[in-house]
Amino acid sequence: MGIINKCGGHKEWNSFSGVNRHGDEYRHFMVKSAIYEILTEKGHEVRTEVEVPNDWIVDVIDADTAHIYEVETDLSDASRKSKVKRYLQAECMGPVIEDIIFLDPKKLPTDLIELRKKLEEELVI
Repeated sequence: MGIINKCGGHKEWNSFSGVNRHGDEYRHFMVKSAIYEILTEKGHEVRTEVEVPNDWIVDVIDADTAHIYEVETDLSDASRKSKVKRYLQAECMGPVIEDIIFLDPKKLPTDLIELRKKLEEELVI
């Protein structure tokens, strides 16, 4: 949980496990929830909607693997590069993040069983 304490420790609610919502569309929220469920079932320490310095919000952080999961619909190359740059240059995150994985909910199945199968292929477990 070091990455969460280091990056998000300034916000008390970041210390609580669970799926937090930040104005998410339904499909976005379901993908984020499925990611959380899969990783926690595997015993990982996971947080959602973690506020980090400069008021940036990370969709999902897996503290065990140091991976960030960003659920982004129709993410442009410019926006992707901007997020990667922001997260990796953040003083608390850059040195400890292994990877940032972007998932477009529009490109994922809507059936929950199929969604789980697809995410299990994409997640670092």
